[in-house]
Amino acid sequence: MRLQAARPVAALGRRGAAYVADSLVVGVAYLALAVFFDAVFGPLVAASPDGTAIVVVAVDPLRVILELTATLLVDALYFAGSWSLWGATLAQRALRLRVRMAEGPPPTPAAPDALPIEVAWRRWAVLAVLPIAVGSLGASGALDLGALVIVNGTWFLALLISAAVDPLRRGLHDRLAGTLVVPAPDRRGTANHICLVVPDMAKAVATLEAQPARKDYTRQIATQTGINRKRQANLYDPDGTRVELMEADTIDGKPVPPSTLPPPR
Repeated sequence: MRLQAARPVAALGRRGAAYVADSLVVGVAYLALAVFFDAVFGPLVAASPDGTAIVVVAVDPLRVILELTATLLVDALYFAGSWSLWGATLAQRALRLRVRMAEGPPPTPAAPDALPIEVAWRRWAVLAVLPIAVGSLGASGALDLGALVIVNGTWFLALLISAAVDPLRRGLHDRLAGTLVVPAPDRRGTANHICLVVPDMAKAVATLEAQPARKDYTRQIATQTGINRKRQANLYDPDGTRVELMEADTIDGKPVPPSTLPPPR
């Protein structure tokens, strides 16, 4: 079993909420760009002669290219820049999420949640280049709005499905970038953990204490009895993920009463 698969993963609903909030943040920058390009090239849209609709005045290829380039740059600086510096955008930080490497150690001990720059840019490119390009073409009048909705809707649906069917909730952009979205450090080590069943806790702890790598693990490995009356011990990864060791039987041999909570979904 690979330890990476035991890492806590962030709920798709929380991730989706963060993405919507981040889109609103960069949307302010998009609006500023539109105002700027309107001032340089003239209004892109105007009311129809009868005043009943908004129509595109003219499709200017130069404006389309410049505005698309500026939009991509702003979006990349916000998303990829945030991931490479802090491992999270503003909304992800507010919702206690981090984007981490799915494999290997953190890039730097001082910034364990930061992503390597090339990884952050690759994740952003897969996630955002297509919908931004299609959106810019639609906004400029170079692409039918119906086609915009179909293409972007299909793309985001594909990303959502690819994340929903993956055990680690990695969408296509995460798989190609080698990343994983996890709870923030202060949300790890509690409910999000892996449990390994051992036949004898004392022997398991003694085996761990005898390992050469024990000198590099600074935490105490203590045996305790949980509320389920089973002996357990906890160990922690460098990123805070908890690995629980637990005996299969209770300390008195009596079965634990069934939980009154609803079954997990």
